[in-house]
Amino acid sequence: MTGDGHDRPLPAALADRLGFMLIRASARAGRLAADSLEAVGIDARDYGVLALIAELGPLSQQNLAQLLHVDRSTMVALVDELESRGLVHGLHGQYRVAGRLAAAPAPAA
Repeated sequence: MTGDGHDRPLPAALADRLGFMLIRASARAGRLAADSLEAVGIDARDYGVLALIAELGPLSQQNLAQLLHVDRSTMVALVDELESRGLVHGLHGQYRVAGRLAAAPAPAA
C-alpha cells in the first residue's frame, strides 16, 4: 500500500473489530487531509476559519471563535497568523474582534 506499515493484512482479531477499523481509518484520513492542506500551506485550523468565511461571508473573530468552539485568545493568534500570511483581512479598517474578517482575494496565477 503505502510503505507506512499497513502493507500486511491485519490479524482477524483486529480486522474483525469495527471499532478498531474505524479508528484506523480515521487516523489515515486525518493524515491524508493534513498532507493535502500542507501542500497548500495551511492546516486544519486555518481551513476551518477560511471555510467558514467562504461559506458564511465576513465574520467577526468572536463569531468565528464561537462557531469553531475555541477561546478568544486562540482565535486572536490564529487570525493574526492568517492575516500576516495575507489569507484574511479586516473590512473597511474595522477593529477585527467586533468588525468583520473576509478571505483575501486569491493571488493572480
